[in-house]
Amino acid sequence: LAPAFATMHTIRRAAGTLTYPEAHGLPWGAYAQAWVIALLLGIGKLAVGWPLLYAEKGQVCTASAEICEQTEFVTSAQAAALEAGGVSIEIYARIFLSMQVFSTLVWAGTGLLIFALRSDDWMAMLVSAMLILFTTGQGTDPIVRAFPIWGWASTFIFNLQNILMFLVIALFPS
Repeated sequence: LAPAFATMHTIRRAAGTLTYPEAHGLPWGAYAQAWVIALLLGIGKLAVGWPLLYAEKGQVCTASAEICEQTEFVTSAQAAALEAGGVSIEIYARIFLSMQVFSTLVWAGTGLLIFALRSDDWMAMLVSAMLILFTTGQGTDPIVRAFPIWGWASTFIFNLQNILMFLVIALFPS
């Protein structure tokens, strides 16, 4: 990655344009490193969260209705409706996870495409990082329930995603 950034940076400098990081004295590599860190955080959260989400969707919640609403478990009423429709809970969990993976591929793929085409633009990198982290946020978090000690990391990634989304909305178009 470093030679590609250096080449683009040199070409822009030779053409007489002044990019945002140059204008503010910030090294362009810092933006690229922050983007890579956001990418790795998103991949890590999805790699840990998807199997947990699949496990939760494949089980019927036996707790109270209030607790079941705060998790991704299937309620007994939902399980009965699925069975009446001829869909097992296992099939439902697979379909649900497939939809999550598809959504992630669309959002993260768009973010990766933006990064690949416009990695010399700080706003494009911000939008790209937001799109990649956008799929990692969810109302209920199976990582927090399965590994309470790692709740802070999951919450940090979720908050980072929200901060990036706010920045994109506030700064676009810059």
